[in-house]
Amino acid sequence: MNILITGLNGLIGIELSKLINTNLIRLPKIKIFSLIKSEEINTFNLPSYSLANCLIRGNCKLKEDLIKALKISKPDLIIHIAQILYSENILDAINHLKISPHLIIVGTTGVFSKYETCSANYKYSEKLLFDSDLTYNLIRPTMIYGSPYDKNLHKLVINIMRGFPIPILNGGSSLFQPVFYKDISAIIFNLLLDFYESNLTTRTFWNCPGPDKISLRDICKVISLTVGKNVRFLDLPYYPLYLISSTMEFIMKNKSPIKGEQILRLREDKIYNSDMKIALKGKQPTSFESGINYLYSTLVNKNLN
Repeated sequence: MNILITGLNGLIGIELSKLINTNLIRLPKIKIFSLIKSEEINTFNLPSYSLANCLIRGNCKLKEDLIKALKISKPDLIIHIAQILYSENILDAINHLKISPHLIIVGTTGVFSKYETCSANYKYSEKLLFDSDLTYNLIRPTMIYGSPYDKNLHKLVINIMRGFPIPILNGGSSLFQPVFYKDISAIIFNLLLDFYESNLTTRTFWNCPGPDKISLRDICKVISLTVGKNVRFLDLPYYPLYLISSTMEFIMKNKSPIKGEQILRLREDKIYNSDMKIALKGKQPTSFESGINYLYSTLVNKNLN
């Protein structure tokens, strides 16, 4: 069985590699192809436990690169971790070659945002998937955390460790359900195993939030207790902060440290119905306290090394 994976060298992909590696006896006939940006091959070496039999230089933003990757890999299964916003290019490439692989796609609960500027692109990407003739498993994680390479929470932990005041909106009352990154990798692995063992080609979509409903203020308090540092809050007005972040994003593009979308979404509760019991096959998802303890230990060990 040929499997093409995007994002194999990212946070979720590296953990997925570990899971596959430790369960090879159940997957004796797989060949993995990894689509990776050219610059990442030079600056980010895949770990020794990566199972990529073939690294394909390319970018999910370019349909031509995806067509090349599909021609080389001839996939029975595509695991698209990189970004659901690139799924349009993947679907176009699949249609161009007239093939029908099964898809496992990592989406986002951002599709449910009440702010159209935040959700519109995700809704469009999902609609393209739903309207296709392909079979797929779509999983929608909430904010993924648990590693120095996550996008948000590791920075918050570091700032609290350093004693920096933490800016919050609305008193930090908005609710979150952060999900531990290893749980998402485990869900992808379960889907991969189901497809490999039974050629299961159904259409499913699961919401995958973490088990704890917790405000930003309480998130900071949990981190404070974990790292042994008092946390100071800086309550900021919404509109000036949104204007500043949007301006920075417009000028700096992807290099901006904060995006307008992040500020918008800090004003809404991100609480969702959960399919985690099904997705994890009865296993309990990682509690936020346990995940933060793991993240803190990782950060400490990284600094010591």
